[in-house]
Parts: sequence; structure tokens; C-alpha cells
Amino acid sequence: SNSVMNNYDMSILPLDRLNNILDSFKSFTGALGNGDSASIGKAFTSLATIFGETFFGLPISNIYKYVKGIIRNADESSYIKVFGWMDGLKSNNVLDSYRQRVAKNDISGASEVLSIAYSMYKTGNADRETLVEIAKLSKEGLNAVAKNIPDYITNDKDEKVYLTDDQKADFGKTYVRANAQVAKLIKSSGYRLMDSASKAKSIKKIYDAYYEAARFNSMGIEPDSKLGRLLAYASDYDSDILATMLLIQQNSQLVETKRQTRKEQAVKLVNHQSMGRMQKLLTLYLMGYGVNAENKRKVQAYLVSIGFSKKQAEEFLPSN
Repeated sequence: SNSVMNNYDMSILPLDRLNNILDSFKSFTGALGNGDSASIGKAFTSLATIFGETFFGLPISNIYKYVKGIIRNADESSYIKVFGWMDGLKSNNVLDSYRQRVAKNDISGASEVLSIAYSMYKTGNADRETLVEIAKLSKEGLNAVAKNIPDYITNDKDEKVYLTDDQKADFGKTYVRANAQVAKLIKSSGYRLMDSASKAKSIKKIYDAYYEAARFNSMGIEPDSKLGRLLAYASDYDSDILATMLLIQQNSQLVETKRQTRKEQAVKLVNHQSMGRMQKLLTLYLMGYGVNAENKRKVQAYLVSIGFSKKQAEEFLPSN
């Protein structure tokens, strides 16, 4: 074990004190995952107090190495999170470890490392099935990994503007919603029919749309994509985004025939969905098809009814 290699006697540590340390590390790990600096500080103070009570009189460097050995043997995931934070571990280091495990075809290990990256830097705690699927796609050379919550943005003067703790917290509150939608996507029958490239693209499209919505909600930066704007402006579009995503993907596979144009096939596809008329027209627009002037006005009114301002609705679906 690590403790034997470093000449530390595990027997001097009472079981109840070891359990206290492990419980404190779990609290600290949870605080790191939430990204709340106040909770991190509180959990770390509690942890430091237990260290001091347990290892009174020992040099700090010995305590640090000793506890690293204990935690690594007990819970490697917590070890990477906690000591990564304490040693200045960055997102790139975690992702490098992820890529190394993918290269070795260690999909289970890669998903474990990816869960650390997600909880510390990305959308929070994604479910295991999602992370395993993303690791499998990575093994095929396809990127479906969510972006990091940014530390800063670059303004139009090419200056770095750093996010405050409150802005990062607000960003995370929106971004975390992507996890549920990606999990539903991966479980859907439509997803199982896709090729690997389409699967990766669909997962990324959901993550990127929520990223844009999170950036808007936390910093007021307008989303780039139509899906991002729907999530940012509408009071609740989460329940519709999966069906919309699957239809957009199906539309990309349509091929014009002698009997039917791509649009005719798309209309037939959308009409089979359990959606209201306005939602169907909106979906066709998102799929890349034109909407006539009368229907544009109706869809604009529909957008206002779900939370858009009049200006946002008119810019989203211009009348001209």
C-alpha cells in the first residue's frame, strides 16, 4: 500500500477517526463539484481541523503524504478531486488522463475520470451511461464532451473579463440541465438508429445549446444558435428540445426522390409528432425550411407566449 511504501503505520489511526476523515473528504468533494467557493472553504476548514486533531505533533508534510495515501487507497475518485484541487490540478490534466485511458481502451476508467472533469469543470454530475457513451465515441475519434464553464470571456476590445463566483454559479444552474436531456437522448430509439458521427453531433448540439443559454443567463451574451436562443428566451423549452433534436437529425438524412421533395418528407415526419400546430411550424423552421408570412406572424406570437420578448421573436424569425 501507499502507506507502507512511505513508512507510515496505518495501525496508529483509529477506525472512527479514519471514517471522520473520509466523511470530511466527501463533503469537500461535494463542495468542489458544486463549485461554491464558500462551501469549499468551510469543508476544507473542517478537514484541516480533523487533520490537526488526528495528527497532532506530526510535521504537516508528513500528514499531507500520509492522508494522500489513505484517501487514494480508499477512494481514488475523491483523491483526484481533492488533491487535484490542493495541488493545483487543472482541467487539462484531468482530460489528459481521460484521453490516455481512452487510448488504452479502458472505457470504464475513462468514464470515471470524465465524471471528475464534469463535476469540477463542466455540467456537474452526469450519469454513468452518458459518460460511458461519450468515452466510446471518443475511442472512435469523435468528440462529444461538454465544454468547460469558462473562467473568463473576451470582450469586443479583446480584453479578458473574468466571471464572478455568482456568475459561475448562475452559469452552472442552467448548464446542468443539459445532463438530463443528453441522458434521455442516449436512451431514445432514434439515437440507437444513428451512426456514431451523428450520435456525437447530437450530444454536442445539446451541450452547446445549453452552454449558450447558460452564458446568456449568467452574462447576458446572446446565443449563437437557434436552439440556444430557444433555451435562453423561452420560460421552459427543456421538454421539447429532445424531440426537436431528433427531428433535426432525421431531416439531415432525408434524400429527395422522384415522388417527394425533402420538405414534403420533412412535413410528413413532423406531422406524425404529438405537437401543436405552432410547435410543428417552429420545428420545420429549425429544420431549415421556410415559413410563409402569415405563419411567421403566428409563430412569432407563439414564441412570445412561451417567454420571448416581441423583439426577440421578430429577430428569431424575421418577417422579411
